[in-house]
Amino acid sequence: MRFASACLAGLVVLTASFPRLGAAGPAGLAPAALSADAKRATILTRELVADPTRLATAVARRQVLLTLIDGDPGMVLRLALPASARGAASAQVRAQLEDDVQVEGRLEILHEDTPGAGRFRYVLQAAGARYSLHFAGGEPRHLLSGARIRVRGVRLDQQIALAGGSRTVQTVSAAPTPTPLGEQRTLVVLVNFQDNPAQPWSRDQVTQAILGTLDAFIRENSYGAAWVTGDVTGWLTIALSSAVCDVTTLASQATQAAAAAGWVPADYPRWIFAFPRNACSFGGASLIGGAPSQAWLNGSIALRVAGHEYGHGLGLWHSHSIDCGEVTLGPVCTTSEYGDTLDVMGTAESAHFDAFHKERLGWLTPLVVTESGSHTLGAYEVAGTPAALKILRSVDATGTRTWYHVEARKPIGFDATLTYGGMTSGVVVRLGSESSGDTSYMLDMTPNSGPNDRLDPALVAGATFSDPDAGVAITTDAVTTTSATVTVRLASGSPTPPLPTSLTAALVTARPSYTRTQTVSVTATVTSAGSPVSGASVVFTITKASGTVLVANAITGSDGTAVYRLRLKKQDPVGTYRADVVARQGALSATATTQFAVR
Repeated sequence: MRFASACLAGLVVLTASFPRLGAAGPAGLAPAALSADAKRATILTRELVADPTRLATAVARRQVLLTLIDGDPGMVLRLALPASARGAASAQVRAQLEDDVQVEGRLEILHEDTPGAGRFRYVLQAAGARYSLHFAGGEPRHLLSGARIRVRGVRLDQQIALAGGSRTVQTVSAAPTPTPLGEQRTLVVLVNFQDNPAQPWSRDQVTQAILGTLDAFIRENSYGAAWVTGDVTGWLTIALSSAVCDVTTLASQATQAAAAAGWVPADYPRWIFAFPRNACSFGGASLIGGAPSQAWLNGSIALRVAGHEYGHGLGLWHSHSIDCGEVTLGPVCTTSEYGDTLDVMGTAESAHFDAFHKERLGWLTPLVVTESGSHTLGAYEVAGTPAALKILRSVDATGTRTWYHVEARKPIGFDATLTYGGMTSGVVVRLGSESSGDTSYMLDMTPNSGPNDRLDPALVAGATFSDPDAGVAITTDAVTTTSATVTVRLASGSPTPPLPTSLTAALVTARPSYTRTQTVSVTATVTSAGSPVSGASVVFTITKASGTVLVANAITGSDGTAVYRLRLKKQDPVGTYRADVVARQGALSATATTQFAVR
């Protein structure tokens, strides 16, 4: 369970710290509750503490810990020897022991989507090495691939066990800002293997799937704000065996093969590797964000796979669900990683991204409800006016706000796959927090309705959802084939956000001039009457000296700021660059501009 319902006010993710093993062994551990590997590791650790000269014991212990670190990094942290114990061992034994490390490097977050399951892989690239990170708690799901972080943990070979949380993971610099607006140039690399040169699709079929169907899906999702263009290579055979699952090597060899065939991968900010089914168990995989973003399509180019992985490349995580048994929200709740049945980032075949995600991408600006009243939502799929409502649920001690998002889904366009009446016969309500891109949770307005409980989540006409703790009540008054009317009631004293009466934006660069290969930092600050405005939608536009235009979006944090980082390339033109920003909060907007030189 990701979080208990008691923590919903701030969507708190709990982390744990783990005591180190002393001479007396791991106190408090119940042997009967341990896995076989954990029991074996505990016994070997005790034996080694008793006699630090036993090389065979150290070697056996190391192998068990390497097996254990992936599934139970917390146990590795518990059993890690203190420096004093490691220092007492011989040089040969010390070579087999773990060590405490602090490493800084670039984070790579990969998600592998396996039918019915999936897994995240966190890799830190530092000083030419790649370290696999294993979190005992508090995975950094607020980050994207490309962030520079510093970690402190226990290392075994190229594996690092971490407790998680701010104590062991520090952000040095944020990832490059995703650019999900405008043209999304994509290179699809068709790749097969020396031991399996199969070509399961023609180049035309792949072109239609990615530059046809996927493009149409992104255009409809973004209401025309983004679209997919690019190219598809011919089939390229690489040396990697199809019996090996190694996405890093596959991507490296496929990129080299594409370059050798005359393609210029650097011209494409998004890469897709499509290949016949190989040893990997996943159907699709992708980096979360990334510059460039990278996706792997294993034996399928269907929209269900391609659209989901493309969403990850845009910086999206999964769309979850909450199940609280007999009630919509209650004292005991569980969550499902892929539980949202109305979003391709959940379990839907082709349905739109939800409002929480679209707002993060800059594709949608919900109407922020600050007082009781009725509102008519247009069909979500065609940018109804408004397309979604946003209602404050809570503000935690750090100022982070949690919101309800309300949509009226209709079986229109790519949402035509939403064939169950309980999906489109009312409004859909989700929870989302500003603290992370990983907090989109669909609520079930008809709990325990049968074996297909998550297929009828809508709040139907005449029904009311109440959250007395937040002082919020949502009633669906009427539903048509193109709209839904809802009444929102906010109790006196509920945590309604201050409503700005004006908006001011300021834009500055960290320096007045840069040289090529440096990174330009552009900071937008949004205020109202001198106070910072958090949650404002910000669109950056950078016009290079050559006239080339780059567009990126962001959301302001609690300090009212958002930052765009532009990595200058060697081939970028010298001269004066212009930076513009448009900030929006509800119906208010503000603009600012600045410039900088590239020499």
